Amino acid sequence: MRKHNHKSLRIYQEGIEITVKIYQFAECFPDKERYGLWSQMTRSASSIPNNISEGSARTNRSFKSYLRIALGSAYELDTQLTLCSRLGYGNKAEIEELQTEVQKEQKMILKFIDSLPSDKGVSLPITIVLCVLSSMIGLLLF
Repeated sequence: MRKHNHKSLRIYQEGIEITVKIYQFAECFPDKERYGLWSQMTRSASSIPNNISEGSARTNRSFKSYLRIALGSAYELDTQLTLCSRLGYGNKAEIEELQTEVQKEQKMILKFIDSLPSDKGVSLPITIVLCVLSSMIGLLLF
């Protein structure tokens, strides 16, 4: 199991930059969106580096799960930026620039997931574990 220093990871650094830009971008939203799209976008954006940092302290297998959650948040943010464009919130060029950055982050996260080695000997498939446990319980009962 290898721990990662999340602050040195490019995907984390880019996630922080995206989050800051989304908060700045969302300042132009109408007040009625404060608890709607604004809230969803800022949560999606901050979820990217948050999940990268939380997962970095875990096994590679768990880290990959956290990275997939971060990736899902990046896809969610891309959709929310599309909604902003369609609703006329913000400058179209700025939205396109943000979407390009988010899509770049998605690709980097995918490459990073693929680069992580598996944890060898750390875990067995759950079906094997359950079979062994049920066999042991059966032996104890009889």
